[in-house]
Amino acid sequence: MYNRLQGILLSLMLVLGLLPAVGQPTGPTMQVSSGGRTFGFSTTSIDSITFTPAAAGSADDYPSLLRLIEQNRQDIARLQDALGGEHACIDRHSGRISNWVYGAGKYVGYRQPIASDAVLLRVEARLYMAGPSDVGSSAEFLVGTVDQRGWLLPRTMLQATVSSVEGGVATFTFSGSPSISAGEMIFIRTAPKQDDASLAVDGSGGDDGCPLYEFSSLSAEGRRRGDDLSLFRVHVRYMGTAFASRSALEEVSARLSALQRQLDEHAYLTDRVTGTRYRLEMRDGVLTPVPLGASRVLAIGHSFVNYPHSPSADWYLDDGENRAMASSVHANQWPLMVAGRLGATLTRKNAVDFERNFSTGYDFATHWAVTDDYDAICVFIGENVAYTDEFPASVEAAMAYLKAAAPHATVYWAGSWNYGPKYDAMCAAAAAQQVRFVDTPSTKGADRQWHRGDYYLGRGGDYYPMGAAYSHPNDLGHAAIADMFLHAMGQDGTGDAVHAISFAGNAGTVLSTPSSRWPEGGIVTVRVAPGSEPSVTALSVTTADGTPVEAIRRTNSLYDGTERTYFTFVMPAGDVVVGTQ
Repeated sequence: MYNRLQGILLSLMLVLGLLPAVGQPTGPTMQVSSGGRTFGFSTTSIDSITFTPAAAGSADDYPSLLRLIEQNRQDIARLQDALGGEHACIDRHSGRISNWVYGAGKYVGYRQPIASDAVLLRVEARLYMAGPSDVGSSAEFLVGTVDQRGWLLPRTMLQATVSSVEGGVATFTFSGSPSISAGEMIFIRTAPKQDDASLAVDGSGGDDGCPLYEFSSLSAEGRRRGDDLSLFRVHVRYMGTAFASRSALEEVSARLSALQRQLDEHAYLTDRVTGTRYRLEMRDGVLTPVPLGASRVLAIGHSFVNYPHSPSADWYLDDGENRAMASSVHANQWPLMVAGRLGATLTRKNAVDFERNFSTGYDFATHWAVTDDYDAICVFIGENVAYTDEFPASVEAAMAYLKAAAPHATVYWAGSWNYGPKYDAMCAAAAAQQVRFVDTPSTKGADRQWHRGDYYLGRGGDYYPMGAAYSHPNDLGHAAIADMFLHAMGQDGTGDAVHAISFAGNAGTVLSTPSSRWPEGGIVTVRVAPGSEPSVTALSVTTADGTPVEAIRRTNSLYDGTERTYFTFVMPAGDVVVGTQ
């Protein structure tokens, strides 16, 4: 053990440039924890290391860098708090559709002013007869006020990206964090492409002080409608009371990223004798080499971690099977991907009760019952949390419990699958508790999430169309989440097991897949564009060496109630080309 630690420390010194010239001894320059004892060390040559008692106040560049990073994280948290306070949602949701806004180029919205200065996050609206091809990729919004004449006075026009269209509801997102001031309103401009891709309304005719208005132009009085939009949500984040500059936040964020890159360059060491890899961590002020990898992994979380057979959730599994929603096959769920790469055993525990009943006094010992039998603990929560002011302290309590219950384990805490107050609270708690934080929201994307009607392999080896679980990560999403945890552990990701899908000729005009890449062994769903079914009777799927892959035709109506055609095949261990026959 002594020789092995010598190798680690020697490698560390070489990386950090702390070795002096041969024959020129130095005093203690660093603290290292080993076997429960803390040592300082000095060197007399590159072949030997002498341990001496730690000198008071001794330090080196690495812990200084860690402290600087932590300070930058605190600066970012303060700026974010100043820039964005409470998240709010103006929600008009009457549900029943009986009419729609006719005509293109109209500005439609509610005369409901924003309460105070805010950052505009996103807008969700139900459109009539709207699929992805109807809505397009962008939309125009107007931010302004309505004067005493009832005219719409624009302050600015915003271009929004259509990030998703599901069940007729389009989600529009904005780049650059545009601001909307107190007293202003937001109106969507109906698409000029075709009249019937317009806003869906109902006949409720509610009058609660924020009537629905429709403006045919910016130089005429608006028309107050007698009905309501069936769904219209405006998500904002109110500005904090403290002044803060968004450019300052970006500057600190960039500085933090640069520091983190510098840290990562020196954070991992390899023992040249044993080949064991180590990560350097500060633990209670002591620079500590922590062995990488794990032989026993504990995953704690919600449906992203494990979910049993549940017909009510359209999740059909064999009795006794637990699978993280919603990988298409058992092997492609992120907890198993992580454990598999590490060669570790996997244990799972459910955290939904904590999400729904969190408190600083939560009985973790009863509900989680964690013991000191694990090398790594991976936590993924957040989606079932109804945020309150008690959540940040409750998360810190959870982290403190895990560190105390399993002191030999490294805790990796994922920040939900979405950015927002819950993510911010967990990120801050991880910094306070010195827990490894995993930025999982960065893995989310349209190609990493299912559509209703896509297929997975389930109960009895049968294929089932994706229903209520469609909002969970698909196989590529699970691989991306696994990569985040693996990289946090200093391990290689799953990239060598993810392969490309391309289309032959013009097949891509009538066919689509959830993504152009897919993990091997997973079920690939090929979607046939509506109206193209007669011309697509079979698929040709081949590997790079020409080996054919069987593709099976299937149909279901889960996407939008209309019977649609799909093909499925199992992704081989290599790239494939898909064509029509």
